[in-house]
Amino acid sequence: MKSITHLLQSCLSALLLLGVLTTAQDKAAQTTPAQPPTPLVSPEVHADGSVTFRFRDPNAAKVEVWGDWDQTAVAPMRKDDQGVWSVTIPTLTPDYYLILFHRRRCGRV
Repeated sequence: MKSITHLLQSCLSALLLLGVLTTAQDKAAQTTPAQPPTPLVSPEVHADGSVTFRFRDPNAAKVEVWGDWDQTAVAPMRKDDQGVWSVTIPTLTPDYYLILFHRRRCGRV
């Protein structure tokens, strides 16, 4: 009789534990997944001919953009509260340009 009681208690404990685990899994499944960041528009050509360049890196310490519209100019970019760096270049002649982004992360390139 004692072994049957022990067996029933063990089965009841296992069922209770199983119920707790499945409830925990259901709660985890109900959480909404993280939303991907909104796509960046870059380059964005404005009506006045200026162009805005954007680059997403919330961990960067510094980001610059260089384009072959000017062989000597490097344009420093500014970071917003979403981790998107941007700069607007004055009027550019419509053409194809090579664009390079240079980023630094905490002192490293």
